[in-house]
Amino acid sequence: MDDWDGIGQRTTASGTVRLEDVHVPEDRVVPHHLTFERPEVFGAFGQFLHAAVDTGIARAALEEGGELIRDVARPWGESGADRAAGEPLVIQNLASAARNLGLGEQVAHDDRYEMAEEFLEVCYKLWEYSWDDDAVVRDPERGLFTDPARIRDIAHEGKHFSVPGVFLSEPSPQRTPVVFQAGASPRGRAFAARHGEGVFINAVTPEATRRVVDDIRARAAAEGRDPYGVKIYILLTAITAPTDEEARAKHADLASYASYEGALALYGGWSGLDLSTLDPDEPLAYVDTDAVRSALAIFSTADPSREWTPDQVARYLGIGGIGPVVVGAPDTVADELERWVEEADIDGFNLAYATTPGTFTDFVDLVVPELRARGRMPHSYEGATLREHLHGPGNPRVPEDHPAARHRALAAAGRSGHERSGHEGQHALK
Repeated sequence: MDDWDGIGQRTTASGTVRLEDVHVPEDRVVPHHLTFERPEVFGAFGQFLHAAVDTGIARAALEEGGELIRDVARPWGESGADRAAGEPLVIQNLASAARNLGLGEQVAHDDRYEMAEEFLEVCYKLWEYSWDDDAVVRDPERGLFTDPARIRDIAHEGKHFSVPGVFLSEPSPQRTPVVFQAGASPRGRAFAARHGEGVFINAVTPEATRRVVDDIRARAAAEGRDPYGVKIYILLTAITAPTDEEARAKHADLASYASYEGALALYGGWSGLDLSTLDPDEPLAYVDTDAVRSALAIFSTADPSREWTPDQVARYLGIGGIGPVVVGAPDTVADELERWVEEADIDGFNLAYATTPGTFTDFVDLVVPELRARGRMPHSYEGATLREHLHGPGNPRVPEDHPAARHRALAAAGRSGHERSGHEGQHALK
């Protein structure tokens, strides 16, 4: 963790990139996601890169609802993390995890998303509905922290979760943390279009990625959301050095340590296929599994112009993961990042690594100054929360077109009805 402190000190001292001030155990910050903002908002060269953070994983299909909801809906304000909080939603795909959590067998792929839909519904009710904005009074003279008339039960009774009571902690400034979603199967895209404020997808070529991006944005529009209010990020690994020649040498050295068998095993876990049973030189065929379907589709059906064999997949995955590996000097890397943004219509990058923290350190020291010189990065960020950094200052709460916002409206209606009648209201969405 000392290495992450060093990156934080380097980036904040140089003014090149700011790490969102989210506290994790021992008050360490973990940089991970880098974002280009939309050129439509900031002009052709007004896109910029900024660091966000991982704050946890919602294992909605595999943990007891009450335990997980308590963890996710914890009091963010205890460490100050509420101001930059985001919640990555990853629908667990491992059969071994299901067995070890007492399920006996893996929950079917689409059924896991149905559980996650209800899980988020419960969280939205807790975050947006349960407490009024003026519920916290902090009156030491009366010994009163909250006004109980301003706090209400959510009375949720669903297929997977039963949560009758109130949210157990004071809401954060954002209330609903920024929702990041990972998963690009058709069902995953529908889930992302409905709930995601940031979406992580795998990518191999800009052309194939553009089709996925266009589909997610179209689905978001069909949900009544701003399609560009959903920020879409691809996994990318940057191997950089002061010159192209040095970067290529670094990449060759790193590749010499890659494990072919390890890559096959890793991909087998993602895709649900035992690649050891397949001919390494025969094209990979798509089949529905209960694992990460998009991890299989990207090497089988996503790009009709290319056939991938298990051997080629293993060699591609040797460094970084399911995403492009960009090798070169800072200007070469920046050129490629700009190309992906323009051609694939993505908003940014989920930076993977070959070594940690070395890959991140190289990026901060070498690529970030180049991006700033091109006007692709700001010197500072406006607003105090992660959502404001994504959507602009003055917007700490979910926008009106997000499904969480309807619970905010119901809370206001319940407050108004309670004041007129003198009776406690109940959540109208069961």
